[in-house]
Amino acid sequence: SLFGSKTTIIGSGLYGDAQSLGDILSGGFDASYYSDIKKKKKFFGVTTSTKYRTEYSNADPALENQFTLILRQFNDAILAAAGPLGMATDQIETRLDKFVVNIGKIDLQGLTGTEIEEKLTAVFGAAADDMANAAFPGMTRFQKVGEGAFETLVRVASVVEAVTASFDQLGFASSQYSIDVKMAVADQFESDSAMTNAVQSYFQAFYTPAEQTAVKAAQLGKVFDHLGFAMP
Repeated sequence: SLFGSKTTIIGSGLYGDAQSLGDILSGGFDASYYSDIKKKKKFFGVTTSTKYRTEYSNADPALENQFTLILRQFNDAILAAAGPLGMATDQIETRLDKFVVNIGKIDLQGLTGTEIEEKLTAVFGAAADDMANAAFPGMTRFQKVGEGAFETLVRVASVVEAVTASFDQLGFASSQYSIDVKMAVADQFESDSAMTNAVQSYFQAFYTPAEQTAVKAAQLGKVFDHLGFAMP
């Protein structure tokens, strides 16, 4: 106790260095295990020096693959929002490829399995929010209390897509209306399904059978075009 040194691990867990999302999607997420170590030297019971260092080791490839899949799912969901929001998919893809994922240290020392899961969910949830903000800046104006940027983006894209489909069904030029207008229209109903049901009832009551058939054929034609096929 009078001489020698004492080494203590003061933090340990996972580490992810800064890396672009494009590199992650093409080559996988690069993760490491880390340990923060404190070494204290003593002479006659008096501390003479305290040094800190961090040791790293390669993370399990299966764990890295799981992190890659999580980020890929976020990427795909954000890309899917491009169409409904009237943005070019390649433009959003370029923004996402350049986005830098910087997880840093995730201290998991002493946590239970449930606490580890909650912490990882929070860390990657924050990464998803940052990705959404980088791809679609300005969506915060639609954000609700307690809602993250990624959740907001998915909700807005879903609502806008439903309103656009309703406008198209009624013969309105949906492309002439902004996202703000479409969100304002949706706000007049209790839910997206309530709006869709109201539009469907109006459509069936006031459009002739021939008009209904023409609209449905046009909608089906767009699906075939999207898939790259000619509708029979």
